[in-house]
Amino acid sequence: MPLIFLLIFGNVSFCAQVSATIEPRPICGIVTTKNDPVPLKKIEITTDVYGFFADVMTNITYYNEDEVPLEVQFVFPLDANSALYDMQSHCERTIRGVVKDKEEARKEYEDAIKEGKQASILEEDDKHSDILTLKLGNIKPDQTCWVSFQFVSEMDISLEKPVSFFTYPIVLGERYHSGPGKDISSEPDRVEKVPYEWTFEFNVIEPKGVFVEPVGNLKWERNGESSASLSKGQSLGENIILKVTHSDYRPFQLVEVGQSPGNCENENNFENFLNDTVAMLNLLPDLYDKPLDRGQEFVIVVDRSGSMEAGSRMNQAKKTIFTFLKNLPSDNSKCKFNILSFGSSHNFMFPKSVQCTSSNINEANSQVHDFKADLGGTEMYFALEELFQLDISGQRQTFIITDGQVSNTRDVIDLVEKYSKSNRVFSFGIGEGVSTELVHGVAQFNGVSRILKSEEDTEALEKHVLRALKASQSTFYYDLKLDLNLNEGVCGEVTSMGNAIFPGEVFVVFVLLKGDIEGDLGKATMSAKSVNEDSKKFEFELKADRMVDVKSKPIHRIAAKRLISQMEPFDDKMVKISVASNVLSPATAIVAIDEESDPSDTPAKKVTAPVLSEESVSVVSKSADVAASAPNSAPPPPHAPSYEESSFPKMSFPAAILMMIFAIGK
Repeated sequence: MPLIFLLIFGNVSFCAQVSATIEPRPICGIVTTKNDPVPLKKIEITTDVYGFFADVMTNITYYNEDEVPLEVQFVFPLDANSALYDMQSHCERTIRGVVKDKEEARKEYEDAIKEGKQASILEEDDKHSDILTLKLGNIKPDQTCWVSFQFVSEMDISLEKPVSFFTYPIVLGERYHSGPGKDISSEPDRVEKVPYEWTFEFNVIEPKGVFVEPVGNLKWERNGESSASLSKGQSLGENIILKVTHSDYRPFQLVEVGQSPGNCENENNFENFLNDTVAMLNLLPDLYDKPLDRGQEFVIVVDRSGSMEAGSRMNQAKKTIFTFLKNLPSDNSKCKFNILSFGSSHNFMFPKSVQCTSSNINEANSQVHDFKADLGGTEMYFALEELFQLDISGQRQTFIITDGQVSNTRDVIDLVEKYSKSNRVFSFGIGEGVSTELVHGVAQFNGVSRILKSEEDTEALEKHVLRALKASQSTFYYDLKLDLNLNEGVCGEVTSMGNAIFPGEVFVVFVLLKGDIEGDLGKATMSAKSVNEDSKKFEFELKADRMVDVKSKPIHRIAAKRLISQMEPFDDKMVKISVASNVLSPATAIVAIDEESDPSDTPAKKVTAPVLSEESVSVVSKSADVAASAPNSAPPPPHAPSYEESSFPKMSFPAAILMMIFAIGK
């Protein structure tokens, strides 16, 4: 069975186009193409961490210095696994957005703008679920308005040590366009500076006794060991990343009580998603790490398109290839490898895969040293398609190294799914503007994914490579089925779970529960198949020591997002779950319309923002006097609630992160 490893190197520029082969993106930014006054004045971000979840509120403030109404657009990246669940806007009064079918929401917004009403809409890009577009229309002259949105994001948990990472994406990587599409009639202007103010507050509410440490080159002010704020007056040319060091943690299960829990007699149709109780099982199965005894073929697929020339991407790609070659099992006589370069076309280093001998590895290292980003476009789809169709005798493991600049993300994911019975994909994303949708999407069938931090040191990179190699060469379990044997009066339904279990990897299951959810809930049995064994069963007990009742429902939102991500795009059921959970999806949008304020009698001027130049990747964070120039015609924007105001109850960390006792048989 082939195994594929995908490594993605993100674009290091914010909305920068590198050539005419890049499909025009929804224009990012904050100034007009003719250097008109900048309508966007301030972005304020507040992040509150509860255990291994971050509740993030982003507020964007606009001020119209023009003589006519404005319709402004802001495009930004968001991790594809984050669950965006709220939007509010304010010009003359605060309006909370409503999740609706995307086409219905678009029509309501466009009709409102034509009628001169103030309105806002937030939606995912039609082709990329990790790119969002926010529009605010009919900002009147000399008027200040703000829009806020809120999302829940899972912390990235390290398997080697008790640390977790939070990332707020700033850099939006390009997506290379392959095939027919829009004509590029004119490229947007480039600018070197985009003047608006950034503020960022990061607070760990629970657990206590953690240490927050910023990662990267940005400057921070520390507010105690568990809080930090971004220093003003600096450029933002990288994603915001913070590391949280815990005293200890272990696999856990979260149980979050619904707004109005039902009983087992109520039919589950997901229309009352927030009412029922949701359990999130984070399991670390005690698997026997038995190595696979089949012959193995390793193919390294490296992106050598023109976009890889920017920054240090090509050097980082070569560094990663060297690391993989260094750790190939050269003592295994059945091991073979090859290297496939791709751009507009693709070609193999060797006519056919060669044995993993020292001489062959040295020859590969010598050729890789001379690799350049000189092969044109980024045709990942066709390279993967040819690879998947090759005959193999044994097992192929493929490492794909790319900056992820493709526009046909969904097509690539569908291709991987089509061949998932005989191919496994392990994906790694590297870089600031990497497509999280692509990284996580291609690995969802029989692999694992990892977003690597930019310019990770050799030791950190080698750990990730060894982790992938170990998983690929060990027995894994697939064709999973989870049977719930719950106690009388308790019933449940699995809403989503992974597609495979690997030794040493955390396995996550979401379950919708009804009934008397206290104490001993019963048992669950996981049945699975493996490459070396016909089938196997894992049994574990469920014991709820204490319940947690929260109002903002972060676990419900993440569970809904996981369920949505496993559906076919624009499925009717996707709309139903998105509306019921109030979580944005590819098939829905959040729209807010002010029906009471006096409409504008002049058509709104659409603000088209230029992208940053390739030479200037920073977003300037100016001092507060930029925003202070705007009259205070709107009340202060909302902020994430303080701990005293928060809907999360005051309780010890083991209660906020409910620990479940389980035992998994071998």
